[in-house]
Amino acid sequence: MRAPLSRVPLLIPTLAYVAGILAGQFDFSLLWCLVTVGTSLILGWKRHVYAAVIVLVFTLGVGNTRLLAPVPVNDSLIRNETTYSGVTIKSRETESAQLLVVNIDSVDNRRCRPFRMAVTIPMMTPLIDDTDRIKFRAEITVPTPETDLPDEIDYNSYLIENGIVATALVEPDNITAVTPEPGLLNSLRRQRRSMTRLILTAPFNSHTAEFLNAALAGDASLMTADVRQLFSTTGLAHILALSGLHVGLIALLLSILLFPLHLSGHRYLKNIVTIITLWLFAIMTGLSPSVVRAVIMATLFLTGNMLQRRQSAINSLCFAALAILSVSPASLYSIGFQLSFIAVAAIVLLADRINPVDRRNAIGRHIAGYAAVSISAMAGTGVVSAYYFHIFPLYFLFANVAAVFLLPFVMGGAIITLIFHAFGITLSWMGKTVDFLCGAVEWWASLISGLPGSTVENIYMHPLSVWLISGAVAVIIWWLHSRRTALLAAFGILCTAFIATEFILTEEYPEREVYITRHTRSTELLLKDNHRLWLYSTAPEQDFETVADRCRYRYKDYMGRRGIDSISIMPDCYHTTSFSRNGDVIALPGKTIIFIHGNIVVAPEVKADYAIVCRGFRGDIIALKERVSADTILLSRDIDVRRHNRYEAQLSEQGIPFRSLRVTSFQMPL
Repeated sequence: MRAPLSRVPLLIPTLAYVAGILAGQFDFSLLWCLVTVGTSLILGWKRHVYAAVIVLVFTLGVGNTRLLAPVPVNDSLIRNETTYSGVTIKSRETESAQLLVVNIDSVDNRRCRPFRMAVTIPMMTPLIDDTDRIKFRAEITVPTPETDLPDEIDYNSYLIENGIVATALVEPDNITAVTPEPGLLNSLRRQRRSMTRLILTAPFNSHTAEFLNAALAGDASLMTADVRQLFSTTGLAHILALSGLHVGLIALLLSILLFPLHLSGHRYLKNIVTIITLWLFAIMTGLSPSVVRAVIMATLFLTGNMLQRRQSAINSLCFAALAILSVSPASLYSIGFQLSFIAVAAIVLLADRINPVDRRNAIGRHIAGYAAVSISAMAGTGVVSAYYFHIFPLYFLFANVAAVFLLPFVMGGAIITLIFHAFGITLSWMGKTVDFLCGAVEWWASLISGLPGSTVENIYMHPLSVWLISGAVAVIIWWLHSRRTALLAAFGILCTAFIATEFILTEEYPEREVYITRHTRSTELLLKDNHRLWLYSTAPEQDFETVADRCRYRYKDYMGRRGIDSISIMPDCYHTTSFSRNGDVIALPGKTIIFIHGNIVVAPEVKADYAIVCRGFRGDIIALKERVSADTILLSRDIDVRRHNRYEAQLSEQGIPFRSLRVTSFQMPL
């Protein structure tokens, strides 16, 4: 490769540390860490210093992962009202509630080992911001995976993956104190909301303000779902998420603004001011992995420039990875972390090699660089992004070349407008110019999105396929640097293996599947009939579309893997060759189900395999069994807890077959 291993001395230690993080997820005795430390000492004694360092770095990865692993909450706290106090890490507002992630450090006014809690406040008052200390009383629960269908999107699983070990619903009356947490870093973090207010009051239209709040403040919550989807399907989602692109543009703008310092011979001062400003920006926007990675690399570049030292971008990338993972090993599993580092590595290794313009044509090569960078970034992240988000934008190159060309003008004009606006000077003409440019970006994205076949959707790959394609891309990059024929053979083998795995690992799904889902307000039955998904719900008729929307979101991966385009609501009376419905009686091949969600039940002559008792039924459960001829009683999750427990005890006492859906889901065998 162009840069020999001696120029990237941090590459192997970084890989060793990552391997240590992965190994740290397994539950084994810390004695193994002592063994690896001993191995490192022996290697050092034998003067194999580099090998000793690698083993030691691996051990540090394991130990740090175990040390910083989330702490489970004490069992005595679960479902007992207790006073908690902690600092808000993240805050997000919905139409009717505040969703917080709080780092709890005090229980009943006694210090405890910190743990993270997801807090929901069903009102907008008191308004709680990042870095606010909140004190409240609540009953907590431990998030556990709750999936009713395969491939279901589960909020609790998301919480667990992000190190959140408790959840609580907190009424505003139970919040006893909300105070800003002192400290310089916390004060800087709170400036993010001030920036949002500045953007919203500046002379921009609403669409531009929403875009700038995402691109400058790192908060995309103001943008509509349609706009976010538009940018995602055209390959422009990285514009909305703070990343190295935004840090680079800010650094470029600072370089222009501070150019007088360079002319006056204060080059070191210019670089120092730039580094400090970039770190202030990173802290204010929440220290996301992608921004921290970019700021670390910029800091190393500017520092090396001042010291007149040769630099390696890959080495700087490895240093950034080690710095981030040392503080937060769990960041390795963050999608943003993975995409950010893969994209930069691909750009560094590939962009220069595929640029078709000769170096002697500086202007032409710079223009072609826009396309080369976009292709390189997509070559690195395309497969991983498709694996996580299940889409691939085919026209990403056309979308990115135009949008990335306009983005510096958008951000530069916006920052200048905001600076003047902060001092009470309104640059209306500049605001209108930024509005026009933002509108042009959105118009271009809409145009690309409307082209035939702009996006390949419902991409579902096996993890092995992702590794094979990623390996093939890595081999091609290696070949571009070394031109070894053997690498082309390796590329062919990996591609052949990928095609084979796609055939071998393709999963066959049954034509019909029936699931009873668990929800706190209603009970739903989902019937997969070939490529169609039918929905029955005990919710009021006016809520059917809301229930259907909820199901479309939670089960979109289930539907996508099985080629299901939409959800159809079962009519009240409907008959097909696959099933029939007559009110609350649903007949399936070989099975009949009765839903009981009121005091009026079906005629006793109906013979059913399952009678599902749902919210709304308040009668005698034993009398119901005598009236409804059903082999098994199912107690739905939406029944009141106390009533559910009473029914459970009565059915057990009478020896009546039953099953509770409060803990586990139910799949109907057909």
